[in-house]
Amino acid sequence: MPFRALTRWVAAFLAALLLWPGTAVAAPETPPLVQPTAAMATVAANLEVKAASAVLVDAASGQVLFDKDSHERRAIASMTKLMTLFLAFEAIEAGKVSLQDKVTASMNAYRLGGAQIWLAPGEVMPFEDMLRAIAMQSANDASVAVAEHIAGSVENFVALMNQRAMELGMVDTHYQNPHGLDEPDHYSSAYDMAILGRQAVRYPKLLEFTKTWQYHIRPDPVTGKGKTWLVNTNRLLVSMPGVDGLKTGFTDQSQYCLTATMKRDNLRLIAVVMGLPEGQKRFEEAGKLLNFGFANYAGVPVVRAADKVGLVEVQRGLTDTVEAVAETDLSLTVPKGKEGALKREVQLSKRVVAPVLRGARLGVLVVTRDGQEVGRVNLVAATAVKRISYFRLIGRLMGRVIRGD
Repeated sequence: MPFRALTRWVAAFLAALLLWPGTAVAAPETPPLVQPTAAMATVAANLEVKAASAVLVDAASGQVLFDKDSHERRAIASMTKLMTLFLAFEAIEAGKVSLQDKVTASMNAYRLGGAQIWLAPGEVMPFEDMLRAIAMQSANDASVAVAEHIAGSVENFVALMNQRAMELGMVDTHYQNPHGLDEPDHYSSAYDMAILGRQAVRYPKLLEFTKTWQYHIRPDPVTGKGKTWLVNTNRLLVSMPGVDGLKTGFTDQSQYCLTATMKRDNLRLIAVVMGLPEGQKRFEEAGKLLNFGFANYAGVPVVRAADKVGLVEVQRGLTDTVEAVAETDLSLTVPKGKEGALKREVQLSKRVVAPVLRGARLGVLVVTRDGQEVGRVNLVAATAVKRISYFRLIGRLMGRVIRGD
């Protein structure tokens, strides 16, 4: 090929390449929870739950396995503290606070009634011990101290609580405080508590705190001797081995309530029961829901984080392709005996334009059962791909011409 003709061909090819748009998959976000299929509703139809409202959810996919008036707005008492704990661990993850921080109790924390660890004004305690007191003892005073430490004031922290609830899709939730004592316009629902529970179980340390039955912190504030003995309010921890969270609650308005979670094999379930007249009943009803879930459903690992799923063409990159990998683990719940009914569909961009950042979203893996979506995971770039220089691109194209590619 004459050199002048070759250069015209290269110029035309480059112009077309620069104008060719990359196509991307714009998949809609899944709803916070996945409603049960008709078959699932049939399985759950004979399950009698005495709670005023309740829900059972697969933590991995958000699949609802049982529902009883789960959108009913109710007072939630100390289940409020699950959001307080969740925001604390998000702040730790972001590097804003640490478990080793020293937290000073304010007069606001001291004056608060209800369940507490009897913080004195000006008392200093490690952030970790404050969180354990919230998770185990349901300490209202520690909840205020933690809120002030993270956000500077209770008011600022409550604003964060409501903002995060909105971001998570908790449309039946509104917070007025970080501890859960009854206030007008302070409420949530079983459905929303399950949404929050799915987020909370992502933090192993949070689960470590919520599953601990007994723990000792600083010297007893009354006698000055020994240590303060924390005993978990969640009796399901001892009556149902394997339960590792999450939070109890009781006030006159809320009655007895519980958000509980348990993992067995590949399946983690979250059960929420609200509005029970007796404390023991919340444990019995939550245990009934969990037993129902494990008896009828199995967890199926679909994909693991960093598993290779496909290749995507890269235009104007130092490499022609980039591997698409799963961003996170995905394990789903199916009726026992139907583990093979899941169908996977990979939706990948045909091509992307360099530069490509490591972790950039390239598509999604969607899993369906009986035609209904039951889970999805983002597919992302396994490595970064830098943009190729103009001269290097010409060299590559000329090499292809010479080779006859």
